Amino acid sequence: MYPFLISIPLALVVIAAYAICIEPFWFRTRRETVRGRRAKAPIRILHLSDIHFGHRVQWPKERALRKWSDLDFDLVVVTGDMIDEDWGIDSFIEAIRPFAAKAPVVAVPGNHDYLHYGPWAAYFNHVADKRLHDYPRLFERLSRAGVCLLRNSRVRFDAAGNSIEILGYDDPFTGRADARLDWSGKPTDLRIVLTHTPDGALFNEGYDIAFSGHTHGGQISFFGYSPLTKSRFRGWHGAGIVPVNGSWMNISRGIGTSSWTPIRFMCRPEAVLITIEPVSYN
Repeated sequence: MYPFLISIPLALVVIAAYAICIEPFWFRTRRETVRGRRAKAPIRILHLSDIHFGHRVQWPKERALRKWSDLDFDLVVVTGDMIDEDWGIDSFIEAIRPFAAKAPVVAVPGNHDYLHYGPWAAYFNHVADKRLHDYPRLFERLSRAGVCLLRNSRVRFDAAGNSIEILGYDDPFTGRADARLDWSGKPTDLRIVLTHTPDGALFNEGYDIAFSGHTHGGQISFFGYSPLTKSRFRGWHGAGIVPVNGSWMNISRGIGTSSWTPIRFMCRPEAVLITIEPVSYN
């Protein structure tokens, strides 16, 4: 009886050590393939989200990003929470430069890019210690690094043999998103929505795929089931490729975590490489 009682707290200690010291730094590359209704040629899109530069332990993310920058991709999308503290701005800019040197990089901001969250705000959402980050400097540095930052705006360009239009919403979590944002009406081969929170994908229809983050997949998952996300997208739809508005959305589990919630369990940090193929592609 006594060994059994001792084994319970010991198991809890082992699980906690794993969730704090191992899994948050056990990065993976998730690869997905979807069909684009109007796509003319295959295109590879690398999705980065919730990097949270400015965290106490930063070098593992820097190493992972260097590895991901060597992947083959035609477009990079970043769905917010690039920083966790102002001192992480320079580190993020240096980390994103190799991506911008290879392909177009399009980003939208997240709530942590605007606001500093103290411990009470982290756990109780809109309560207590919040102050503004130096987001004007972050946005200016992004522009200088060649990153296209969308804040309730859209951009059109060609990549990998496709004409592409991207709608990018400002952060919905802090009330900055404009749900009235719409497509230009011009013919295009691929329509993409970028939003920090998954709920922002519900603002619009007619896209081929949306990209979002914010939830980190709940950070604690049970064989793909995410019960703890701050979104209407939870459970089996808390992360990964999920159906929405007759299209698809990729919800990233993120790369980093907030400084105040540095744990992951069965929810490894990730970059996502998605290949969009034409419907008729073999």
